[in-house]
Amino acid sequence: MQDTLEKLQRVGFSTFVRYYPQFIDPHCEIADIKVLLKDECGYTQKSCNSRASKGKCIVRNGDGKAALEIISRASKIKDETRKRALALLGQA
Repeated sequence: MQDTLEKLQRVGFSTFVRYYPQFIDPHCEIADIKVLLKDECGYTQKSCNSRASKGKCIVRNGDGKAALEIISRASKIKDETRKRALALLGQA
């Protein structure tokens, strides 16, 4: 669980929730997510690489639901992010 939390912190809670559909999509490659992060969020290339690979890694390790649960219980996040995480948990 600690490993998942560390990776999740590197992705960013709101970023993980926002791009969760891409992270769980087996046909969506890390390169595709990097482009989205760069174009939509303006992250640096290095940041895009890290966030995309860590997000995919969380899901690949079977920890996507656990990550959403961590986010839904976090105290210092926006209500919008929490609500979206809870909605995604309902679909998971």
